[in-house]
Amino acid sequence: MAAIATAVKQTEPFDVCIVGAGPCGLSVLSALNNREGTLTEKQVQESQRRRTARKSRDKAPRACVVDPGGGFLAEWNGRFDALDIGLLRSPAWAQPDFFSDNALLEYAWQKGRDAELRALDDLAAETTTRRKLPAAELHGSLFQLPGSELFADFCADLAASLPHEMVRGTATRVARRTGTQHDVGAGRGAAAGRDA
Repeated sequence: MAAIATAVKQTEPFDVCIVGAGPCGLSVLSALNNREGTLTEKQVQESQRRRTARKSRDKAPRACVVDPGGGFLAEWNGRFDALDIGLLRSPAWAQPDFFSDNALLEYAWQKGRDAELRALDDLAAETTTRRKLPAAELHGSLFQLPGSELFADFCADLAASLPHEMVRGTATRVARRTGTQHDVGAGRGAAAGRDA
């Protein structure tokens, strides 16, 4: 299900180069494809919207993702398998889809995999004492823990839905070319990226 890593010509330009294909890298890719821009101060958002509208209303930035595993969550999934981790410690809202805190819950429901979400009933007393969360919030569906296979499948489907090129390799250097353009050295080849 993971995107297949491609060889990138040394002079091939990208608008954005994401280094690392873990959950954070996937979250960044998801945020880049948000037409509203990142959640920042109102003035910055308005400026970004005007600039984006001038370039192209529907065009997402051209992005490459550099990772030694050659696919999203390759190292993450390998570690979870090696350690036999079946359940994430992070609640369902802590997932890489920028558009919705409910995305993982919706995915589980659509795929008929609700049983792979675990309630926090066993941890309720300890968590309530430490964090002082209201009971309704603690027992809400966003505070369920997803199974690792559910999370991996969700992330694979999210990555497949977002435009990007995967580059297998290690980012070895970042060097300013001119203005806001940078070269990112990745293994045998280099992916050129422009700052937005």
